[in-house]
Amino acid sequence: HDSFGRNEFKKCKTSPDAFIQMALQLAYYEDIGKFDQTYESSMTRLFRLGRTETIRSCSIESCNWVKSMLDSNSTVK
Repeated sequence: HDSFGRNEFKKCKTSPDAFIQMALQLAYYEDIGKFDQTYESSMTRLFRLGRTETIRSCSIESCNWVKSMLDSNSTVK
């Protein structure tokens, strides 16, 4: 995609790596249906400029964020 890049994250004072990490946790939860408390490898190397990445252990806050992204009753704050 070319909708946004790292400068958009910087405007929001967010790390691009943190954004990708949350996206990976969301995808993992959607795929597996649970959170994992250990590192899981995740391959993005099949994509252009992709690499092998690790899904980090979840925090309470990241679990809450993932669940809110899947909750149709959640609102934007």
